[in-house]
Amino acid sequence: MFSQMWVYAVSIAVSFIVSMVLIIMLDYRTPEQKAEMNAASESDGTAVETAPADAAPVATATATATATAVRTTTVGAPVAGHVVSLDDAGDPVFASRALGEGVGIQPTDSTVVAPVSGVLQTVAETGHAFGLKTDDGIEVLVHVGIDTVKMNGEGFHVAVSANQRVNAGDTLVTVDFDKVKEAGYSTTTLMTVLNTAALAGVTPKTGVDVQAGQEVLDIQR
Repeated sequence: MFSQMWVYAVSIAVSFIVSMVLIIMLDYRTPEQKAEMNAASESDGTAVETAPADAAPVATATATATATAVRTTTVGAPVAGHVVSLDDAGDPVFASRALGEGVGIQPTDSTVVAPVSGVLQTVAETGHAFGLKTDDGIEVLVHVGIDTVKMNGEGFHVAVSANQRVNAGDTLVTVDFDKVKEAGYSTTTLMTVLNTAALAGVTPKTGVDVQAGQEVLDIQR
C-alpha cells in the first residue's frame, strides 16, 4: 500500500487531470490497475510534448479568469450526513492525505451535490467520482463510497457531464445507497482538496451533522 500511495502523491503533484484519471478511471486497488496507470502516464507525457502551440491563448485566458475570480474560502458538504475525519473514513489512501486534506461524510440523503462552483474537470461514467476546479484554482475531489467503482454505475444516476460548469449545490449524482450497502461497500463519501500542498492550509470540520452545502472545509491562503 505504501508504494501505491507514493504513486498518487507524485501524480497529484504533476497534474490535477492525471490524478483525477487515476482515481476515477483506474482507482487504486490492484497491480493490474497500477500497470494501466503507468501506461496512461507515459501516454500523457507524449501528448504534452506534441501539444500545438496555439494552446497558449487558452492558458492565458485561464490565468486571467483565475486572477479575477472570487476567492474560495470554504467548501461545502457534497451530501447530508455525519462528518468524520479522513482517519476514520475507512480508506487508507485518503487517510494518508496523499489526495489532500478533506473529510468523510456518512450520508443520510441520496443526492450528492457540487461542493463548490466551478468546472467539472472529470466525471466518472460510473458516477462514483467527480473532479471540480474553481475559477481561483481550488481542486476538489468527491468520491462517493469506497470501492464503488466496482458497481459499474449500478444505483448511480449521474446528472452532469465533464467540462460542465456547475454552481455549488447543483446535483451531481443521485445514489441508491441501500443498493451500495447490499453490494457490500461503504457508503462513506470522501471529499478532498487535491492541491492542499499549494495552500496555506485546509481545515476540516468533523464530528458534526450537516446538510448538503453546509461548510465543512476552511481554505487558508
